[in-house]
Amino acid sequence: MKHVLLTFILFLFFQPFFIGQTRAELVDLLNTHDKNKEYVKAEQLSLQLIAMDKKHPSCYIYWCNLGTFQAKLYKYDDALQSYNTSIEFNSKFAHAYSMRGVLFEKLNHQDKAIKDFDKALRLDAFNESALERLGAIHFKKGEYQEARNYLETLLFKNPDHFGAAANLASIKKKQGQLEESLADYNKLILHPKADARIFNERADIFLILKDYDKAKADVEKSIELDPQYAIAHITKGEIYLAQNDLVNACIYFHLAIEKGHPKAELAEYLKKCD
Repeated sequence: MKHVLLTFILFLFFQPFFIGQTRAELVDLLNTHDKNKEYVKAEQLSLQLIAMDKKHPSCYIYWCNLGTFQAKLYKYDDALQSYNTSIEFNSKFAHAYSMRGVLFEKLNHQDKAIKDFDKALRLDAFNESALERLGAIHFKKGEYQEARNYLETLLFKNPDHFGAAANLASIKKKQGQLEESLADYNKLILHPKADARIFNERADIFLILKDYDKAKADVEKSIELDPQYAIAHITKGEIYLAQNDLVNACIYFHLAIEKGHPKAELAEYLKKCD
């Protein structure tokens, strides 16, 4: 988690008296635990650092990072309290608001999440977490232009942000900008983070463009990467349907349901299969 490493590097840099060897070693060890996803150890070490410097003005950094480790351990009540404490120490720490907003999203407190993300952006106009999440929230609501504004701001700051680029490509597809969207997916597919969703999204564009061979190649790659990804099975069914192959189309629609996709959402397709 790059935010943890960055905040502690900044902390050590701007607080010369804080760079005693023991403390620096603890910080290095904490970042090692974080990198290795050893969140129980990271939580314990964060508490140790807080105990060492609980009255120091910069202790808000420890509390915020502690909340993030606790959230990764599904200790949501503890995480919320840690974020609250961080904000109590420093009400202008944008990162604490954005991370608490992420937690509120997980707890299905959408209004509180949006309020925290907005607060984070008032404090830091280029806060990546807030921009990414607000973009995703508006995207899910079908508010594509609002989503696009947040994502383009994020990509202006960080052109290599994979999640923002992927969501922006989806928005372009939704807005009918197929050639632009396809160009974006052609780049995204070369990224190390390219997953089943990315291949399926490009397959969907090829389907719209009636390039069925390319669509089928991409959707098969999507299913290869994640056999449980129900949406890819739907896309493959749609490709067969577009080619008037109802038998195979129905096979994949039913497979999507077996993979967990709600049957009601495929009702119109299933009528063709009766």
